[in-house]
Amino acid sequence: MKTSIFDKKTILVSLMSVLLIVAFGLSSGEYISGQSGGNITEVDVEVGDNYFDPDVIEVEPGEDIVFENIGDIDHTITVEEADIDEVISPGETVTISIDEEGEYFLDCTYHDGHDGMIYVEEEVEDEFNVEVGDNYFDPDVIEVEAGQTIVFENVGNTGHTVTIEGTEYDESISPGETVTVTIEEEGVYDLECTIHAGHDGTIYVGEEAPEDEELPGFTIAAVIGAVIVVSIITLIAKRRKAR
Repeated sequence: MKTSIFDKKTILVSLMSVLLIVAFGLSSGEYISGQSGGNITEVDVEVGDNYFDPDVIEVEPGEDIVFENIGDIDHTITVEEADIDEVISPGETVTISIDEEGEYFLDCTYHDGHDGMIYVEEEVEDEFNVEVGDNYFDPDVIEVEAGQTIVFENVGNTGHTVTIEGTEYDESISPGETVTVTIEEEGVYDLECTIHAGHDGTIYVGEEAPEDEELPGFTIAAVIGAVIVVSIITLIAKRRKAR
């Protein structure tokens, strides 16, 4: 009897190969996004007998504030606007975080005058630097807050323009020069050099840029696996025909 090229053993080996490669892809693959999140740190505050040190606390949304009672008596960590009211005994620590921006009054409800302020605000860098090369902006996707300064520097060998559609900016920039831009209104703005076609980018003011459309790792692995399996089956078929 003639044996089929695609017998059970061949099919089983092929399926196992695909499963192994896809499993590897799932464990190692990840989406690549246009943004990378910052590291959230913590702020340490000493709780003494009738004082907080520091008593003016500045943090970003979600950042931990770790209070340590270095005194000899109990106190409270009370932030009414954030529904926080914790008792802290000598030697103990209490960790809190506040997600919403704003100004918050901090006090110990056990002792009058034992208070402070917590300011929760997203940190904004003063400047955003962009290199203007010969036929490219680096980065070409720019995310800034309204009113934040963007500094373009021509690192190339020829002249270009910094032209932003929907604004008054249309500036020439020679090699070695810089151009400073500030956009007050939130929105998405097209950026280009009017001298060279294809020399463009996008500015997101007060908005997040969409994620890069990249294939997740497991999809790439599956494609590679399918190619390998087809190659194996083809090789087996050729060998059997040669018998």
